[in-house]
Amino acid sequence: MEVTIRRLGQPGDLGWVVQAHGEIYAEEYGWDTSFETMVVRIVADYAVAHDPGREAAWIAERDGQRVGCVMCVTGDEPGTAVLRVLLVHPSARGIGLGGRLVDTCMEFAVDAGYERMRLWTSDPLITARQVYLRRGFELIKEEPQHTFGVDLVGLTYLRARLRRMTRDGWLRTGQTPRASQRGLPAWAARAGQSGLVRAGWSERAGQSGLVRAGWSERAGQSGLVRARWPARASQHDPVARRGQHAPVARDGQRGSG
Repeated sequence: MEVTIRRLGQPGDLGWVVQAHGEIYAEEYGWDTSFETMVVRIVADYAVAHDPGREAAWIAERDGQRVGCVMCVTGDEPGTAVLRVLLVHPSARGIGLGGRLVDTCMEFAVDAGYERMRLWTSDPLITARQVYLRRGFELIKEEPQHTFGVDLVGLTYLRARLRRMTRDGWLRTGQTPRASQRGLPAWAARAGQSGLVRAGWSERAGQSGLVRAGWSERAGQSGLVRARWPARASQHDPVARRGQHAPVARDGQRGSG
C-alpha cells in the first residue's frame, strides 16, 4: 500500500516518535536509554513551543500505521534550519521513504526562508548518510565520542544555499540548471551517458549512479555541471573513505538527531 506523509499532530504521534527511536536504535545499534531521553527532549521542545511558520514535523503512514518521521526546527545560527529525528521503520525501508521525508523537510525549509540546513548523525548510519549526500549535504565536522552507551563518530552535515527542488533534483551548492537538463526525461535513455541515469536522483538500491563503481563524469553528459565529479558517494564523505562505507543498501534509513 502507498505510503503517505502528513503533518505531525494527531494523538499518539509524539509518543510514537519517541518510542520508535528508543526501540529501533536499541535493537539495531545497542544504544541505551540516554538516546531515547535525548529524543524526548527534542520532541517535548517542539510540542511545547514551536513556530508553525518556521518549524514543522511529519509522520509517514502506510495502511494506517506510522512508519516514519522527520522534523525541521530553527537552528542557533541565523538562517539555519536543523533536520532532526529522521526515522524509517524497518517495515517501510527500501522504497525511498527516507529520501521523501528529507525532501519534504528541505522543501519546507526553502519555503520558510531558511538559507541552509544542518543535521547531526553518526557513522553507523551509512544509508542515511548517502541520502544526505545525494541532496547536496557536505560533512563539516566529525567527532569520535562515547555516547548513548557506545563508541561512535558524531557527524555534522550542512546543506548550504538551499534552493527549491527542480525536476532535475536538488541543485548542489553553486550549481545552476542547464538548458540541456530541462529537456531530460525522468530516466536518461541515451547510451554513453553517465551512470547517473536519473536526473532527479534515484531512490532505490542499485539504480543510483552516485554510488555506482566506475561512474565517470564528463562535461555535458549529465545534469551535473562539474567536468569531473567523484565516482562514489564515499568520496564526499571522509568517514566512508576510511573504510566505513559499505555498499549501498536502500534509500530509507534512519538518521539520528
